[in-house]
Amino acid sequence: IQLYLKFLRTEHKGRNGAGMSSKTLRHQYATLKLILESARRRELISKNPIEYVNAPKLEKRPVDALSEQEAKRFFSLLQEETDLDFRCILYLLITTGIRRGECVGLKWQDVNLEEGWIKVSRNVTYCSGNGVVIGTPKTAHSNRVIPLLQSAVDLLKRYRVNIQGRYPNVNLEQTFLFPSLSSP
Repeated sequence: IQLYLKFLRTEHKGRNGAGMSSKTLRHQYATLKLILESARRRELISKNPIEYVNAPKLEKRPVDALSEQEAKRFFSLLQEETDLDFRCILYLLITTGIRRGECVGLKWQDVNLEEGWIKVSRNVTYCSGNGVVIGTPKTAHSNRVIPLLQSAVDLLKRYRVNIQGRYPNVNLEQTFLFPSLSSP
């Protein structure tokens, strides 16, 4: 098992020509552990040999956040963006820290503009073969309520008025904030 993990870490090349990431290596270890533990419980083997192998260490990646000057430049350039839904998406991503799929999965029923918060409870992803998939967020703790900056509330109010003007007969509560990105 140790030789196999070492091979994956040092010699194996993936589709992109690079070695296996520490996260993928850790996933391989966990999968082997499950398989071997199942074999032990079924008495196909007497001991699980992976108990004697240390789990591969995960690499800590530094957070690459915007500097204060970069953030100011970003927000000033964002004001020039004429596409209001695109501006809202970027503003929400930057100011709330939600994931792309969570942002695309937001419905108007998840937005409280009076109290200034959004509720993250779904995720939208694209899978080749399956197309657009609407599911739950990445982890149980990813279901959460996030406060909004007043500037985000103001921008979303403008965006909602714009949407209601274009589609006056539609009840927005059940629709996605960004339907062109969420629809299959």
